[in-house]
Amino acid sequence: MSLEWLGFAGTSLVVFAYLPQIAHLIKAKCAAGVSLSAYLVWTSSALLLLVYALTTGDSVFITLQGYQLLALGLIFVLSLKHRDHRCDEHCGAQDGVDTSQLTGTVELARR
Repeated sequence: MSLEWLGFAGTSLVVFAYLPQIAHLIKAKCAAGVSLSAYLVWTSSALLLLVYALTTGDSVFITLQGYQLLALGLIFVLSLKHRDHRCDEHCGAQDGVDTSQLTGTVELARR
């Protein structure tokens, strides 16, 4: 009996794990808290592992790394596109904080 289904079950969990981040980037156009350097490393890792999976012919890892490359690449591109935008949730507006005071803090964090 093949346990390949376990690999595909794990892959489906990975698919669902990226959806909240992707949805937030698309809906709110907010990249607060996204580390571009971390996503660049993860994207590079997914590319290398996809090449390895293709050479070994492992369908589970081909599927997993193919999706990860797509999701990580999308998150990286959307984060670059929206890196200067912060939604109210990440600026503290819903906590009653005056967000006009945060501009200097955000500018310092970018340096």
